[in-house]
Amino acid sequence: MINLSKKSESNGQSIESTIQSILDGIRKYLAMDVAFVSRFTNDAREFLFVSADDDMSGVTVGSSDPLDESYCHYIAQGTLPEIIKDAASTPIVCDLSATRSLPVGGHLGVPLVFSNGTTFGSICCFSHEPAFDLNERNLNLVQIAAKLVAELMEQHLERQASDMQARARISRTIERGDFEVVYQPIVSLADRSLWGFEALARFPDADDVSPTRWFEEAFEAGLAIDLDLALINRAVAILPRLDEGIYLSINVNASTALSGKLTEELSGAELDKLVIELSEHDAVKDYGALNENLRKLKGNWRLAVDDVGAGYSSLRHILDVGPDIMKLDMTFVRNIDRRPSRAALVKAIVTFAKASGTLLIAEGIENYQEAEELQRLGVEFGQGYHFARPASKEQALSLQKRGL
Repeated sequence: MINLSKKSESNGQSIESTIQSILDGIRKYLAMDVAFVSRFTNDAREFLFVSADDDMSGVTVGSSDPLDESYCHYIAQGTLPEIIKDAASTPIVCDLSATRSLPVGGHLGVPLVFSNGTTFGSICCFSHEPAFDLNERNLNLVQIAAKLVAELMEQHLERQASDMQARARISRTIERGDFEVVYQPIVSLADRSLWGFEALARFPDADDVSPTRWFEEAFEAGLAIDLDLALINRAVAILPRLDEGIYLSINVNASTALSGKLTEELSGAELDKLVIELSEHDAVKDYGALNENLRKLKGNWRLAVDDVGAGYSSLRHILDVGPDIMKLDMTFVRNIDRRPSRAALVKAIVTFAKASGTLLIAEGIENYQEAEELQRLGVEFGQGYHFARPASKEQALSLQKRGL
């Protein structure tokens, strides 16, 4: 099955609406009664798109007919011309049942050919009466449209195949537990003491596909909640071994929180040591429902908002969920000691955090200068390679004992 509802990256329109617009435009410009895009499958022709003034055209989306009884078949073979002005007087088609049943008077059709030379289907239009004014200029227009539609269909089918492969890969990874959870220390900027850890996902092909891309593909495949829950299940296994006063921050997508499955997954976990970090992977459409689902979690867990300052959605999260913790995006942190404008923005966020009683954690700190400037500005906690890289569970527990 071809699912054409995905939006094009270039203009935000779905492939379906783009092809339909092309088809409608051609039919109206050529003053034809019906236009359609078809696909050739085995010995059949399937209608994927149809443009007609009414539903009585005799051609409907999803219907099919024998390929060797169609105009498209003979045009693709080269035994029929692409322009047929009067079907009733044209050899081969004058005897086809469609010529009489639809009926077809004038017809213009062009094969849809992919870049590898294979014929996918055709784009055709016809009138019920003969169309003696059809000409080469009309044919050129439809040929251009056919090339564009073929490119769109080929790109879509390639993307669909890639999506299916991604779905299979993600499903396999979840089933086998073929991923790692690592823990990055979060420290007090004042004395460099350990405050907690953030659990981060690592996948087998980390050199080729980033964790962010894994989640994007999981959303596209409808597996984001399953992947989220598998990672959370693995991450919270460290909770019973964390010392009193050491927190674990886990990333949770809004869709997972809204699903109601988070409460079940975290039942029995030591929530007093937990920070739920609302991630940026998906948009929140209903903050009321989100808050209601989060309230079902028992215990003194804390809520954090990730990537503060990076975009509009993080600001909406702050205003609509009232977090206990805000995590400052690393774009503000980078070279902050040499960028007065960034320092001024961070200072404003610090003022807001203090006024709202919210802790502030800076992400992505890479050197001493950044850490010192952030502390000077009033940021309380931080994490990044300057302090420690993400570590395995056993390494994190060892770090908890010996300190940074």
